[in-house]
Amino acid sequence: KLVKKFEDSDIAHLSIDPDFEYIKDPVDLFIVLDDIDLSQSQIGTIKNLLSQKIIIFSRPKDGIKESNMIKLGFQVELEDSSNKLLCFSYNLKTYNNKRSWNNSEGWANPENFDKYRW
Repeated sequence: KLVKKFEDSDIAHLSIDPDFEYIKDPVDLFIVLDDIDLSQSQIGTIKNLLSQKIIIFSRPKDGIKESNMIKLGFQVELEDSSNKLLCFSYNLKTYNNKRSWNNSEGWANPENFDKYRW
């Protein structure tokens, strides 16, 4: 089904490579299928250097634990117990939403600088 969706989309270029160590340029979407074993360090490399959008399919026996993936900022998208398959996603644009209070204007209550002594 996944391959069919890609075939029906307007993707200009799709590269399939079993070893990401040779990929040097960032890509729009990085997909890891369940037959590839990754360490946390390798997932971090993909996240920090290769792509802002990542999908990882994994089987629980592969060593990719749900708790570790959540620590890395991934979300569980699919948990198929009949096939023992997990799907995690990461999107930098939605990972850390901007907070209205966390900005230079509102930081440290500047309206109180001349009113109170801390």
